[in-house]
Amino acid sequence: MLFSYEITVPANTLKTAPVEQEMALAAGVIRQVAIQFPAGCNALVHVQVMERDHQLFPTNLDTDIAASGFVLQWAEDYELVDAPYSLKAVLWNDDDTYQHKITLWFAVLEPEKARAATEAVSFLGRLRTLIGV
Repeated sequence: MLFSYEITVPANTLKTAPVEQEMALAAGVIRQVAIQFPAGCNALVHVQVMERDHQLFPTNLDTDIAASGFVLQWAEDYELVDAPYSLKAVLWNDDDTYQHKITLWFAVLEPEKARAATEAVSFLGRLRTLIGV
């Protein structure tokens, strides 16, 4: 399942009063994350992704993600186990003139498919150990 959220961040949005957007997902495992920063952002728009009050992305606390004309994407393996299966984007904009639209994507693998994939990898690992590869 692919979830997409476009979030407009007005000019002069302070870090102390950020735009916050709940992003409903689904039970499962987040396998891929991408954040698009359009050209012209000049790394003035900052993004953090939270699960409840815990900073999830970037992993190191009290930091943020900022770029310009770039889609930052990475493989992930984060299980969403507790309802309501949502994350929260926290964004602010140091640009004093322009608003910017940031897009976030999350690829979530359904729980049954995630379990099947894990079991297949586990089986292959045991088989490799058994045959000495």
